Amino acid sequence: MAELKIFPPLPSLSELVAKEVEKVDFVTEKKILSGFEYTFKGKTYRFSTQQDDQANFSQMINSANLALQIAGMSAAKRTATFGDNVPVDYENWAVVWQGHADNTAYSLQMNLAEFLDLAKAEGVHIQSCLQEGWVKKAALRACADEAALKAKVAELELDLAYRNAKIGKF
Repeated sequence: MAELKIFPPLPSLSELVAKEVEKVDFVTEKKILSGFEYTFKGKTYRFSTQQDDQANFSQMINSANLALQIAGMSAAKRTATFGDNVPVDYENWAVVWQGHADNTAYSLQMNLAEFLDLAKAEGVHIQSCLQEGWVKKAALRACADEAALKAKVAELELDLAYRNAKIGKF
């Protein structure tokens, strides 16, 4: 008697799409974490956007916003709100941020406006990576069948992007 082989069911279209969407999410995350380039005082630097860097940006943005709020207060309101203990030196607010160029780390002193411009560039980097991922995922989810999905994956060069993201190449 011949042995009966049982094969697992073929994945459904939604399972195939989910697998490709996971690749897009992976590529998007790695692209965000890869950092961004920004020109400061005529020189282009690379700034990190690892998770701790994003937290540091967020904390410094809060400090910068507080400095802006305090600077916008009248002297009387500052005194009424904080007494003699103003929490931020709003007049001389500065930060030292690390950027990389030519395989060298540089400590860059930035004033309030310069830092807020850098923070804006960081936000634009993250938002553009997310937006690109959302568009790709919507295109994958719109596929009506497996052939359309394969064609869309090829068009988006998703397999190449996924392999490159695994080795940090963008």
